[in-house]
Amino acid sequence: TYDASTGNYVIDITGYTQSMIDGIVENNGLVLVPIANATTVNRAVFYNENDPNPANRPKLRLTYTKLPSN
Repeated sequence: TYDASTGNYVIDITGYTQSMIDGIVENNGLVLVPIANATTVNRAVFYNENDPNPANRPKLRLTYTKLPSN
């Protein structure tokens, strides 16, 4: 989804990641591409971890739930 207040796209890969963990899908990497007719992208820029502006560096937010012990 696009966050107009920050100008960023937020991509939730929770289901995909869980499927890899569960062995349902094979980990062959991840490619992000726009879906036809859903979004028009004239340019996509992915900065790397060495960008001088920390706000531009990629971020990975992990959210987890601790399972109750039996």
